[in-house]
Amino acid sequence: PMHTIYRKVLIPFFTPKAVSHMEAGVRQTVDELIAPFADKDGCDFVNDFAIPFPSMIFLRLMGMPEDMLHQFFTWEQNLLRGETMEARITAGREILEYLKLHLERQKVQPATPLMENIMNARVEGGRPLTDGEILGMFYTFYVGGLDTVYATISWSMRYIATRPAFQQFLRDNPDKLNRAVDELIRLFAVVSTQRRVTRDFTFHGVEMKENDLVVMPIFVACRDAAAYPNPHEVDLDRTETMLSFASGPHLCLGMHLARREIRFAIEAFLTRFDNIHIPEGAHYAYHAGPTFNVDSLPLAWTRKA
Repeated sequence: PMHTIYRKVLIPFFTPKAVSHMEAGVRQTVDELIAPFADKDGCDFVNDFAIPFPSMIFLRLMGMPEDMLHQFFTWEQNLLRGETMEARITAGREILEYLKLHLERQKVQPATPLMENIMNARVEGGRPLTDGEILGMFYTFYVGGLDTVYATISWSMRYIATRPAFQQFLRDNPDKLNRAVDELIRLFAVVSTQRRVTRDFTFHGVEMKENDLVVMPIFVACRDAAAYPNPHEVDLDRTETMLSFASGPHLCLGMHLARREIRFAIEAFLTRFDNIHIPEGAHYAYHAGPTFNVDSLPLAWTRKA
């Protein structure tokens, strides 16, 4: 039940209207990141753009130093994909220690309107949020802000780069881009939700034991042929509900911002470059885990005159 109370503190900063005020900053970030390779014939989309893009927006929302972006991302990757449990625990502790330091600084002088709102929030009849509650919010923002958008945007760009006709269609029909983004988000829902079984029981003939781990990949639901005809391709005429951002009380808080980030990025690449493709002989790399993510995506293109 506390989840809904915490969301009320944060929702004002992530409504469509609030996110619309961020658009200029998001577009500026896109331009800043493309500039170093704008006059080149290609890039590694993941390392040169997809990783830093949502991360920089997150850091600006949180009032954290952008020159620590590489360290933040390294911690996050070790937390989610460290080779050993010890490595994951160590990364988790290092993140927490930094967030504690950030919290103390925000108590003295909030760095952004979002931080100010969290510091001044009152819940349950007027009490302030505890340090533990605030750190929980920070931690959730940290993991969500640095991982899921970069994954979705990387898979989306791979899809576009391997389908020249679709790529050109988007250039010729910019009014269809919002709908295309929704379909790409459906196609590339990257999160695997996990739950632990609390007691022995049988579910649809499957025996489940206490403490069993149940993994529920959202991307499997989003490609269910019973719910989505021709589920593995973009269909701009779909009317079915899209589950990539979950549903109900846990509907993704940052979904409106995520949509804009993905749209502005795709729009910028399509506007600046023609014939975006994976070079002959090059290969992309990916990994599974809590999120289904791309490690490397080499792209080439023809620069527009």
